[in-house]
Amino acid sequence: MQNLTNLMTLTNIVMTLATIVMAIATVFVAKSSSASNRIIKSQSLPIINFSVDRNERPAWIIKNIGKGTANILVAHKKSNGEIEEPIRDYNVLSPGDYYRILWNETPNIFIAQYQDVYSNHYTVECGKSINKFEEKWLYNNWDKKERRQFWQMLGIKEVSK
Repeated sequence: MQNLTNLMTLTNIVMTLATIVMAIATVFVAKSSSASNRIIKSQSLPIINFSVDRNERPAWIIKNIGKGTANILVAHKKSNGEIEEPIRDYNVLSPGDYYRILWNETPNIFIAQYQDVYSNHYTVECGKSINKFEEKWLYNNWDKKERRQFWQMLGIKEVSK
């Protein structure tokens, strides 16, 4: 009887150790999977940046400085906080591509909302030449059918470097 009790105790200890090892392995797999997903996302993340081109004819540049393509919608926030209807849908802006935007009025803040190939949503706001990046859409009520024509898009080759 004593041998049977010792055997059951030993079996319980082995089962407990096996459970602990499996739990540790599960945590390790989950963390490595999460890290892999972050690496994959960073390798395909579009990052939209606004800057000023002061050469020749001053204009704003919207450029994808990230590694993935982006479907972009651009708008303007006035100094009173009112957001104009989206003014330009750039469809796809590939990594390294950029456009020059001539603005008919002095912009207060540019806003670009875009999504990557996995339909993740991002927003970048640029005021006073400072770009602020968010991993979500900050403005959800834009009606894509109404666009005001305060812009003129020039081709990529027309941007001064």
